[in-house]
Amino acid sequence: MRLVYLALADNTAYCKVVEEAPKGVTVNLEQGTWEYAHEEFRRARRIGEHRYLGRFRHGVIGVYDLDNMSHVSAMVHAAIESQRDYHDAD
Repeated sequence: MRLVYLALADNTAYCKVVEEAPKGVTVNLEQGTWEYAHEEFRRARRIGEHRYLGRFRHGVIGVYDLDNMSHVSAMVHAAIESQRDYHDAD
């Protein structure tokens, strides 16, 4: 399992993929879940699942396994949606 993290870039107009867990992200490999501590309604999500950003424009969007093609596809779609939400908010 090769985990990567989809996160909003510092300027929030873009997102980025990083290999190190961003601050506030915890991963439970046994359960296959991840959590983000800086989230208003914190809950465990499955690896490969993204969080809804809504009005928040910072932090982690999702955690994905690069060895799983369905995760890679989900990551691409989450990246597109995060930018669509950003541009629709203007």
